[in-house]
Amino acid sequence: MQTTGDSIDVLIRHLAGTSLLLSFEQTHSQIFGSQLFLLKNLNQIVGQGRSITFLEDYFEDIKTSYPEAFNNWSIEQYLNYLFVNALIIKNENQIHITTKGMEYLTWIARNGIQDNKPL
Repeated sequence: MQTTGDSIDVLIRHLAGTSLLLSFEQTHSQIFGSQLFLLKNLNQIVGQGRSITFLEDYFEDIKTSYPEAFNNWSIEQYLNYLFVNALIIKNENQIHITTKGMEYLTWIARNGIQDNKPL
């Protein structure tokens, strides 16, 4: 059986879609609830972003709420998961949600996935 250019294009699109869905499932199993809430906050102000100062204050509130979990964490450690998974990006002195971050939130909403995660 010979595949045509159109067949290859369709297969590539399906593979890309499946890969993205798997990454969303993995992200959702590992993300903290407070990180998810932060993504939602950034999504509400797409294009504006939040200052590092805002994020530092936000993280200090999280550390106060969950001292046993985050007492020895830095803001960099807390945000690292979001950066590494391309859910947020730093642009000058502002942190913004990425297109992938927005698509992740859309995936949660469209699929009725629980978003009240701990921490």
